[in-house]
Amino acid sequence: MVARLLVGKSAPGWVAGVFILVLALFCIYIGQEYWRRRGAVLDLLGQLNRYKDSAAFSRGFDELNASVQTWGPGSAPRRAVAEAWGEYAETTVLDKRDGQMDRRNALRPAQFLNIDDLGFGPGFFRILPGVFVSLGLLCTFLGLVAALDKLGHDLGQG
Repeated sequence: MVARLLVGKSAPGWVAGVFILVLALFCIYIGQEYWRRRGAVLDLLGQLNRYKDSAAFSRGFDELNASVQTWGPGSAPRRAVAEAWGEYAETTVLDKRDGQMDRRNALRPAQFLNIDDLGFGPGFFRILPGVFVSLGLLCTFLGLVAALDKLGHDLGQG
């Protein structure tokens, strides 16, 4: 029954149009997601770049930490970055060297602020090309079934 819908002269154009529309919508969504993720990381980087050296960073750490933790109600990427920053902040310790208190980290920031732990990897987007190929093959076979069915009806009437 579904295969017979693909026999009409305009059916391939409609199917291709739907595929292109869905692809365009996915591209828009992927682009928006990329910019939200990028914005969250750049916001944190901008706050970190305010400190010119480790001493300034140590002095402003509590203020920075409090500022980043206010991102909780924001978008999902900002929440992910804030949560990763919070985990990283828990691993820092105050250390007195050369008569100066300095904040040091027990673990590298990359342990927490990386693509996989932030959930910024390709995820579902990785399988989209395969989904489109599978749908294209499905439509191809439906079209072949419809053409064979139509040919069988035409030969039976002749």
